[in-house]
Amino acid sequence: MPKETNLNVAPYFDDFTPDSNYYKVLYKPGFPVQARELTTMQSILQDQIENMGNHFFKEGAKVIPGSTTFENEFLGVQIDPEFLGIPVSLYLDQLVGKKIKGASSGVTAQVVTYITDEESDRGNFTLYVTYRNSGFDEDNESNEFLDNEVLQTVEDISFSTTFIAAGEGFASTIAQDAAVTGMAYIMAEGVYFLRGHFVDVKDEVLILDQYTNTSSHKIGFQVREEIISADIDPSLADNAQGFNNFTAPGADRLKITATLARRDSDDIGDENFIQLTEVINGGFVGDNINTNYNYMGDELARRTYDESGNYYCRDFTTTVRECLNDGIGNRGLYNDGQITEGGEEPTDDLMVYKISPGKAYVRGYEVEFTRPSNMDVDKPRSVKVAKNQSINFGFGPSFELNNVTGSPTLGFNNSNTISLRSERVGSEKRPNDSSTFPHTASPATGTNRVIDAGHVGAAGSEIGVARLYDFALETGSYETQNAAINQWDIALWDLQMYTTFQVNTSVTLTVPTQIKGQSSGATGFLRYSSVGTGFTAYDVKGTFFPGERLSFNGVTDDDRFTVDIHNYEISDIGSLYGSVGVNTFTADIIPKKVLTFGSGTVGSASSNATYPSGFANITSAGSNFVGIVTANDLVRYKRSGQTLPSINRVIGVTPTSLTVVGVNTVTGVTNGGIGFGENITDLEIVGSEIQRTLGSGNRSDNESLYSVFPKRNLQNVNLSNSNLVIRRQFDVTITQNRTSLVNADAREVFLPFDEERYTLIDTDGNTIAIDSSKLKLTNSSATAQFVGLSLASGNAKLIATLRKSNLVAKKKIKKVSENLLVIRSSDSASGIGGTTLNDGLTHGNFAFGTRVQDEVISLNVPDVVKIFGVFESDSLDDPEAPSINMGSLDGPNSNTSDLIIGERFVGQTSGTVAVYLTRNSDIGIGFVYLNNSVFEPGEVVKFKDSGITGTVTIVKFGSKNITQNFTFQTGQVGAFYGISNISRKPEVPIPSHKLRVYYSRGSYDSNDTGDITLVNSYAGFDYGKEITSINGNRLSDLIDARPVTGTYTVAEGARSPFEFFGRNFDDSANSGARHSSKNIIASDESMTVEFNYYLPRADRIYVDNTGQISIVEGTPADDPRLPPEVNGAMNIANVFMPAYLYKTSDAKVKFIQYKRYQMSDIAKLEQRVKNLEYYTSLSQTESDIMNKFIPDANGLNRFKSGIFVDNFTDLKPQDTSAGVRNSIDKKEGLLRPSHYSTAINMQVGSNAIPGIGNQLATDTEFATITGNNVRRSGSLITLDYDDVPYQTQPYATRIENVTSFAVVFYAGNITLEPDTDVWIDVTKMQPNDVMMEGSFEGVAEALNAEITTAADGSRMGVSPVQWNSWETVGVSMDLGLSNNQQTFQNASGNGNNAAVQGLLSGINVGNQQILDPSDSVVNNITASGGVSLSQQRTGTQRTVTEKIDTASLGSRIVSRDIVHFMRAREIQFTAQGMKPYNRVYAFFDAVDVTKFCVPKLIEIEMLTGTFRVSETVTGKMPSSLQGRFKSKNAVPHIRFRVASPKHKYGQHNNSTDDYVLSPYDKNNIPNNYTFIFVSNHNSHMDIAVLAYATRMGYEKFGFLAAKDYWFDNNFRRRFFKNLINLIPISRKQNPESLDIDDTMTLSKAFMDLGNNIIIFPEGSRGKPGVMQRFRKGAVKFSMGLDVPILPAAIIGADKAWPKGEKWMQSVPITVKILPKVDSPKTDKLSKTAYNKALSSQTKELETKITKAVKDLEEAMHLEKL
Repeated sequence: MPKETNLNVAPYFDDFTPDSNYYKVLYKPGFPVQARELTTMQSILQDQIENMGNHFFKEGAKVIPGSTTFENEFLGVQIDPEFLGIPVSLYLDQLVGKKIKGASSGVTAQVVTYITDEESDRGNFTLYVTYRNSGFDEDNESNEFLDNEVLQTVEDISFSTTFIAAGEGFASTIAQDAAVTGMAYIMAEGVYFLRGHFVDVKDEVLILDQYTNTSSHKIGFQVREEIISADIDPSLADNAQGFNNFTAPGADRLKITATLARRDSDDIGDENFIQLTEVINGGFVGDNINTNYNYMGDELARRTYDESGNYYCRDFTTTVRECLNDGIGNRGLYNDGQITEGGEEPTDDLMVYKISPGKAYVRGYEVEFTRPSNMDVDKPRSVKVAKNQSINFGFGPSFELNNVTGSPTLGFNNSNTISLRSERVGSEKRPNDSSTFPHTASPATGTNRVIDAGHVGAAGSEIGVARLYDFALETGSYETQNAAINQWDIALWDLQMYTTFQVNTSVTLTVPTQIKGQSSGATGFLRYSSVGTGFTAYDVKGTFFPGERLSFNGVTDDDRFTVDIHNYEISDIGSLYGSVGVNTFTADIIPKKVLTFGSGTVGSASSNATYPSGFANITSAGSNFVGIVTANDLVRYKRSGQTLPSINRVIGVTPTSLTVVGVNTVTGVTNGGIGFGENITDLEIVGSEIQRTLGSGNRSDNESLYSVFPKRNLQNVNLSNSNLVIRRQFDVTITQNRTSLVNADAREVFLPFDEERYTLIDTDGNTIAIDSSKLKLTNSSATAQFVGLSLASGNAKLIATLRKSNLVAKKKIKKVSENLLVIRSSDSASGIGGTTLNDGLTHGNFAFGTRVQDEVISLNVPDVVKIFGVFESDSLDDPEAPSINMGSLDGPNSNTSDLIIGERFVGQTSGTVAVYLTRNSDIGIGFVYLNNSVFEPGEVVKFKDSGITGTVTIVKFGSKNITQNFTFQTGQVGAFYGISNISRKPEVPIPSHKLRVYYSRGSYDSNDTGDITLVNSYAGFDYGKEITSINGNRLSDLIDARPVTGTYTVAEGARSPFEFFGRNFDDSANSGARHSSKNIIASDESMTVEFNYYLPRADRIYVDNTGQISIVEGTPADDPRLPPEVNGAMNIANVFMPAYLYKTSDAKVKFIQYKRYQMSDIAKLEQRVKNLEYYTSLSQTESDIMNKFIPDANGLNRFKSGIFVDNFTDLKPQDTSAGVRNSIDKKEGLLRPSHYSTAINMQVGSNAIPGIGNQLATDTEFATITGNNVRRSGSLITLDYDDVPYQTQPYATRIENVTSFAVVFYAGNITLEPDTDVWIDVTKMQPNDVMMEGSFEGVAEALNAEITTAADGSRMGVSPVQWNSWETVGVSMDLGLSNNQQTFQNASGNGNNAAVQGLLSGINVGNQQILDPSDSVVNNITASGGVSLSQQRTGTQRTVTEKIDTASLGSRIVSRDIVHFMRAREIQFTAQGMKPYNRVYAFFDAVDVTKFCVPKLIEIEMLTGTFRVSETVTGKMPSSLQGRFKSKNAVPHIRFRVASPKHKYGQHNNSTDDYVLSPYDKNNIPNNYTFIFVSNHNSHMDIAVLAYATRMGYEKFGFLAAKDYWFDNNFRRRFFKNLINLIPISRKQNPESLDIDDTMTLSKAFMDLGNNIIIFPEGSRGKPGVMQRFRKGAVKFSMGLDVPILPAAIIGADKAWPKGEKWMQSVPITVKILPKVDSPKTDKLSKTAYNKALSSQTKELETKITKAVKDLEEAMHLEKL
């Protein structure tokens, strides 16, 4: 029903309401019919129609859709309000649909619509047109109407009583910027459901933007209802002519109209506006091509959802992109100044969720996106406050000391270092003569291996160096009786251990020298100058290999290689030594147990000259010391009767003995003597060890001088209530047993006394005893003094501990543009002049890192943040960055002083982005390109920070840019800020000239009084892009206390900036302001702070059933969780973002899969299930066969049938007698056909597969057909036949097109080889591993074996032994007798003597007493005998082992699917039947791929040698021209294969078809492509002379002839049309003149037939011997037709047939044909550049021909003489 109009008012009184449920009006006889009844009857019917319509259609739904078009470039032209005094508004309506033409430009267009001056935003009448043809004038090519140009009609126009004939002017364009570009939406006629009615919509053009095309709008219908009466529309009056009610007013009408309208994107208030589509930032969202159904659609959706749920047809792929495009590669979606789809201004704080086009059914409703949807989302920048967070400090490698004398100097601002010694204090030196103790030779010995620095009183040798951070007493109180037992803590940094080398031959080395291993790549620096075979290195990176060759200062020494290398380690440090002025500091490191390795016996004492105190051997017969103990290890053991352990040093090692010497005995600490003759146990190796400081947050090895906050990604730190405990060293004077007063700085107080907080050491190195009673704090603890000291007077050092309150963050300054000039060389031939390399470099004894050839180049400053560019000179001049000069700078001073160094600026035309680095002049600046574009003269550039714009006038490319050849290192390490540097990449050219490096860096002001460096210090830096990291920690997440090395000064003989003694940290002149913290932070203290840090976030992305995409952002948290799910929508992706999100690539997108199976999918699954069942059954069958057991009568397995297995590793199992027709993949164990390939390498001109063997496979496409009576024509094979002419015309002289002005249509054919790329995805089952296990329990039970289980779970059984009988295999006897006779009286009288004798003769027992039975004598006989029986027996014991073998049944193919994705392939396009001599562009999937294509024919001029057929040729732009390209990948290059001469088709080295003529023959007359003949013109004979000179035939040339001379004259037109090919061209602009486009079209049609044209640039014949000025037409035609020019010079024709003469004369004529001139490429030229090229080449052409004519005349004159 009507939405706007109320019809229940007079005079209609339509009171129908649906609530009354009236569905019919019933009329009755005798009752008058009421007007409202008739109206109600219509309303009832309309209500029914509307209800039905609403059931089927939604409001605004298309019923009969008309086509719609979105015009992003709706072109127009602004015109003056009057023309010749007549207002143009009178006839604008008549222009719509008519063609118009520019009188000056020649451009033709058709008018689409217009706006009046009142409708125009600029107040100008504007015609919107569709351009039909471009035009040419004498000087310009025009594609649009010009400023201040008269517009003419091409068709007649009549209005009122006035008539404008075709060809007459009707308007003039405005004087400036007449041509405009707008945006429009065009709709064709259709039917839409609106207001319950089916409303017709007419053709309409809606102008969205009149003069721009980047805005955003909603597009829809504006619905209007109105009542129309007969007064408004007279046609509504009664038309019953002839009756008395004729013309009487009747009923009114309700009219509903829908017109196109636009609304702002955020406009939602108009109920009469029905949205159809939308435009966002000039991008068209798209029309809904489907009809929007209502309730019927809801029912279908319900059924779909119940049956299938949500599912994709095409996935919505989500990617996270940057919102603001920085122009240098971050792939942001919007440029600065644009508006996002969400209506936001793009910033770095925004990101975009880009959802790809796709289609899904959401809750059963079809949702389809035809274009990507870009959703603006805030990056995770929410912060959380962390309160009362404790930060612990534990800086530098820390050691425990005792036996300390003296004190080192604390702080960074000094040059003092700590020497790391190999021995404990007071120990004897190690031997240097291995001949005395052959077993003592070690990697540490040898001449010049370790050279001491000459430290007086230092123990052993120096094996490393370090710097001091902190030094404090560790034990609870100071022991004054025995100071040696006091324990101290010392924290070191920049600790460098030495590495010693022994090489095969002597070498002389002087500092500075860098050493590099050629095999290992390890590097180090020479510690001391040396001569000999040994030398020492430090600052070593990597590990050197024995036997490798070395390079010194970048020069490889092939004659020397390492024989022996020894790397000293922390455990080798015995003591520390430091020199503090005239005093020294020494200390032993308290050794820690490394391992316990055994026991032994200490031998007797020995001695010699080397060890006068004696040495001894510790032996242990059951030990092997080699590999456990090495020479110079310290061993510790307990001696009997001693309370202190003994420590000895090992000087020699054998497998069973150690040779040891004593060390210095320290009272109360250790006994250094040797326990001669003692048995000792628990031998221990001891060594130095770094003490760990837990909870400091720094690296576990404590080598860093920073602490990491407990949370990452800090925003800021609140220091208002924070305190920091620091340590400081004061020089004090002691008088009257008290120290001088020491004062704290501002915001500092001295802490109460603690033994660890205060240390007082006198000049003799003795520690003065102090306690709390001696410390006097005054001035609110800002002043301290010690009194009552044991020392009455003298000088001392006081180490005190203070608390600094209300901390202030140091402020790091960003120096946005600095540069370094590198001019030193390692080549002795460098210099200036003819006797040198003339490279402008200086050679000398300069350190590694300061020379252009070095692999690592020092930037000579620390804390570099970014490298802008590295440039190399190609001459003696200093290298420079690119530069531009500018005009029209709109800053306050109108010069470059208004610009901000370091700001970026963008070319508004080219899109080039650069960073401004140097101010060269008031109009000139130096810069570095940040992308691969370059500035163009004449374009406007805009500076980002200052907002200033200027116009580029001059562009200079600068020196060669070699930035891509280097990588950048900040030089930072955990302990300090080192010198930043750049490293040259492998395989890139070594620079040979001066270098200049542009960079930005951080630093501190010399007056900075801040306390520490943390995130607050980086306020001037881009938080996301300009804060560097150390050891994986952003500097903004640290409390940074690292010192900063000073600027390095290059000088001969100076140490390298990369080595220990080349780093200078002394900043005492500025009180340490250069450092991250000038204070020594106490390692055993902590600080409590409050800070804010960024939180991560997790989001959900939804799409609902209306197609609306919504982003539900999660709550930022330390452990973010996804937000709750949204009902009724489909969750298409979840995005997890780390805190702050520095790069959008760090965001992780998890796609939610929805799958609906179609019948085809189910069929595939069914097939895969069948495959699975098949292979499962096969595997089971194989397993059954393998385990099948058929016993014989003896119980043995007699099943001999089985499976033959071939593992496909060789051909042995195969029967090769008939040949091998397969191939074996030994690696994969696969059997394949004899050839298998899923990819074909392209061979030029064919589909050939690279052949098996050495020859290419036959190309079947070009195979030669052999046999009788067979013919092949292209791809057609037929029986042989003869060609018989059907009809000939022998009298024809040439072929002529009967329609001379017809344009030939070329229907080309392009063949793609290979035409398809079938990429098959083979899905395999993984190998099925089957465990083959026998019956372990059954066998064990049968054998009565006892089963045992091992620790690893394996089982084994052992059966009882079944013994056989014993067998005697040998007897041995040993018998001895002794007799002691005695007499006894025997009364029995028995006579058994014989028996006794028999017994004696057969003795078989020993040591028995035998009684003689005689009456009178008893013999006591002792028999001793030994009998040995050798017997043996055998037995059988069975062992049962559980063994489970895994047998692989191999992988099996489950399915093969054709993959629909692309892969890299080489392809070839062959085009035939194309229009000749026209440029062709290659597009693949709408992407221009021309730059990836190599043309068939390339003209190459050989410099040296000759390319061979089949040879692959590569080339690239000369290095001198590569500097304009930022990336080496952007440098133009080419790669192609050489084919046989004149090759056309077939294999590259065996053509099947050749070109008849080569286009690159070295003569000046082209014979295989068309050209424009250009020469001087003084005679009508010139055309014939030129044609004759080419020997190509007169009919092959056409002459561009003046229309008014040759065609408007009937005689000339009829006479010459059979003699010469004339192409008309108008010399005058009038209504009858021929359009230049028509002439161009005729010329192209003529040349497309293989013909050429002749143009005389002088325009007409000149006077004899006089050349006129060349006009631009010839070059213009050459550029327009894209064909070359063939210049020629003619002399003599002006005398043979002069202008004005009727008859010819016999005069010699000479023609000289010059080399062809290619036309400039105009496809990407701007209008200015085009005009410049046009003028330049015309001038060049005139010069060449003029010179040639002059040369010919001089030659002719000389010939006559």
